[in-house]
Amino acid sequence: MQAQALWRSGFRQVLADSLPIYSATSSDRLILYAPRLICVLDKRDTPAALRHIERLAFELPQWEDSRAMSQSRVLHAAARIIQAAREAAREMTEASRQEFMPECLTIYVNNQCNLRCRYCYSQPDVSVNRTVSADGVRAAARLVAGTCATRNIPFTLAFHGGGEPTLVTQHVDRFIDIAREEAGVFGLHPRTYIATNGAVSEETALWLVTRFDLVGVSCDGPPEVQDRYRPGRDGRPLSEYVSNTMSTLQRHGRPFHIRATISRETVYRQSEIVSYLADRYAPSEIRLEPVYINPSGEALLDVSHAAAFVNGFLASQTAGKVRGIPVTTSITRPNAIYGPYCNVLRRVLNLIPGDIATGCFLESRPDGVNRRRVQIGSLDSARRMFRIDKEYIRSLIIRCSERPIGCYNCLCSCQCTFGCPDRCKLEESVESSSFREYEGGSFRCLVNRMLMEAMIVEAADKAWVSTKWGNCNEIWDKQRMLNVRVYKNGQRNEVNP
Repeated sequence: MQAQALWRSGFRQVLADSLPIYSATSSDRLILYAPRLICVLDKRDTPAALRHIERLAFELPQWEDSRAMSQSRVLHAAARIIQAAREAAREMTEASRQEFMPECLTIYVNNQCNLRCRYCYSQPDVSVNRTVSADGVRAAARLVAGTCATRNIPFTLAFHGGGEPTLVTQHVDRFIDIAREEAGVFGLHPRTYIATNGAVSEETALWLVTRFDLVGVSCDGPPEVQDRYRPGRDGRPLSEYVSNTMSTLQRHGRPFHIRATISRETVYRQSEIVSYLADRYAPSEIRLEPVYINPSGEALLDVSHAAAFVNGFLASQTAGKVRGIPVTTSITRPNAIYGPYCNVLRRVLNLIPGDIATGCFLESRPDGVNRRRVQIGSLDSARRMFRIDKEYIRSLIIRCSERPIGCYNCLCSCQCTFGCPDRCKLEESVESSSFREYEGGSFRCLVNRMLMEAMIVEAADKAWVSTKWGNCNEIWDKQRMLNVRVYKNGQRNEVNP
């Protein structure tokens, strides 16, 4: 299905007390959408469905499913879509009012790397050997573990960053042990994750198998693609090492994801890349992420590539489905309510060298954190505790949660990063004309809208065709991560209650 054709079909917001409810019609059906839920009805039900939505949206009592269904399937669809929209609006409001209670400790161990990726946003340096300290990790782990215990949720420990964490395995080993000690005090056992470039020795690959619950490997595709964009520091091709690492993980049954960065050259090869990676390594998941903005400006995508990315991504999902492997992108996540990638919104305590916490995942050095004013905490060495600046975090949460004015009526108003990480709301007011103009014509904005609509329409079509007349059917579309309810009237003629 072509993204450009879908884009022309268009969804429009329903007049329903400013709730995020949208509608579109095709030749024979009406599609209603609220975040995470699709309702599909006969096109002849359109006037009645829209009237019910506009009326019920302003009524305070919550309609019960049984009451609505007993009167009319169209009324039931209206009640369900309003319920989903209210839930999404509530979550958006709560996100802007939330207290920062971190549930994940992400450690940027160092800023050294053995690769020189052409599009790297962090610009690591082999000469920089500063790492986080054991005291910093212990204090941060204690804080996160205590929060997780209070909220009765799992504790996640992740290693990522501006450098390659496997270059300092001895530090990572020590930090894992420390985190487990601190979590154990609260009766928790941390789930461990590491993001690696995979260009490591067989010994290190086996270490990954034994130390982590999940491994994320960056691989952009076949060797000629990988070596072009992700060579060693000296320019040597290292794709063979990456291939061996993934084969080791596969052979030992360690779950791993592959993250492929999509550039302007590979945007037309997404299905080929997914097929290659899936057939050769059988990962648990493949993520396709467009190049982030970077100092060199290398391989960036613009609006002229939006349709190509969307069509290529949809074809990649189909290729993955045939092989039983989900293909995802963080730009569009139909099953979630989300905003920018800000750590304060995602409840992540992100520790970087210097034992400070950054509010932005892009910043892995103290100078960058200070320049952009995103420091949210630091180690208090005297008291051996990690202090977070709750007042400043609160201000960041409010600012990062703001939606640009021009986005309120958008299909993706509750499911968008609003330009992040290429554009930061902390550096410019969302009310400014330049921000609105940027968002209306940026690559990420256009891709999200086109891809979200494509997924909604495809999920609705599939569910509609598979449902017999006279039935009400609820389907979870695993590939597109959407819940779909189909209402097919037996007589194909709805009587309005």
